Amino acid sequence: MLAGAGVDILAVARVQRELLRADGGLADAVFTAAELDASRRTRWPHRHLARCFAAKEALWKALGTGWRDGLGWQEVELALDGQRAELRLSGAARQAVGRRGVCAVHVDTCCGAGFAVAAVLLERPAGAAPPATPDAFPRTT
Repeated sequence: MLAGAGVDILAVARVQRELLRADGGLADAVFTAAELDASRRTRWPHRHLARCFAAKEALWKALGTGWRDGLGWQEVELALDGQRAELRLSGAARQAVGRRGVCAVHVDTCCGAGFAVAAVLLERPAGAAPPATPDAFPRTT
């Protein structure tokens, strides 16, 4: 049963600009060490990182949270093995998915013509009740 869906598209040039900043910018704040290492082993590192960024954004959209409420960029890692993509979650991101009753996170990404695209589907077991509150992530003050 579908628990959430998110899609994101991102211009690769945006990631490339941020990575060229002297202060580290996007790279240090957003990507995990594994994502950065994997990008260095590819022919087009900026494309790889754009796919990672788009996948993180797509997950936030599927959860309906954005990256607020204590969810960290580095708590979501895109692992690419050939044609297979996988999101590895930790910390608050893993907890947010668990609170939603999600049993599986599906992700797919692609990159071409200057853009990276990612789609994330969150799956809840068939017959499982949705979260107890209409807002799965109530705001705290």
